[in-house]
Amino acid sequence: MTTRLSDITRCTIRPLGAGQIHQAFGLLEISDIPMSLEQWLTYARRHITASPSASGIISAQCPRAYIHGLYSYETIECKAEKHMVIDLFIVPNQFGQHIGESLIDSAERIARKYLCSRISLDFRRVKAADVIAISPKPLVSLCRGGYSIDSVQLSKKL
Repeated sequence: MTTRLSDITRCTIRPLGAGQIHQAFGLLEISDIPMSLEQWLTYARRHITASPSASGIISAQCPRAYIHGLYSYETIECKAEKHMVIDLFIVPNQFGQHIGESLIDSAERIARKYLCSRISLDFRRVKAADVIAISPKPLVSLCRGGYSIDSVQLSKKL
């Protein structure tokens, strides 16, 4: 099955359905996200079954329900403010900038709806080098959307 450009430009942004969790795992695999299927199922179910004001998984889907990108979020109380934290943001390069920008716009709408004062992207689940070097289109989309790189965390497994 071939994905047509017209499918990508007509994507709708919507919450990932419980019946789509297995389907979405393919997106994690092609993006080299270091999660096993079991880890993903636990993670996704926790996000999907929570109140949308607490967490969720938002996807970009074409009219044929193929998932072309997604992000997950949680809202947290930080001092006297509420923040949205995105820890997965996946838009494979072949799907282009349009998907990334649509997902970013939806994150901002959700954050405003739940009175968040800040959106932070926390890529500890993904190697920062992968985000910057292998997947530049999502990074470019984020920077164009007003996001900036606040820090880089290096780590070494022992």
